Amino acid sequence: MTISWMDPHTTSKESRSCIDCHTDPKALGLGAGSLVKIKGSWRLVPATSKSRDRRLNIPRLDGFVDISGKPLVLTSRKDLRPFDAAELKRILDVGQCLICHKDFDDKVMKNWNSLSPPKPCKFFLKTR
Repeated sequence: MTISWMDPHTTSKESRSCIDCHTDPKALGLGAGSLVKIKGSWRLVPATSKSRDRRLNIPRLDGFVDISGKPLVLTSRKDLRPFDAAELKRILDVGQCLICHKDFDDKVMKNWNSLSPPKPCKFFLKTR
């Protein structure tokens, strides 16, 4: 059995789907769990009941970064870093829209502005 704590799309020949990268907490380096948006802020609900390893005094063993963008591990390469808080928010905000607007030809995706993303559409608000 292989346990993977990080699932980037760059380790296989085929890339992940857009929605997979934009909605999977493991792909984003956050670790296993569920992502929820509460009052405009993203939260990670860990897959395990233990959200902190008391023996090692670290928040999680399966995350590269926490939801606030704080790195949880050091790397041996200067140019390798996790996403910061602003990047995580933009990535996750796009993920909400990818449920319905699946490709780049969609009007919503063609006009996407990461600094001012569109408000969730009426369909999204009715189904959530």
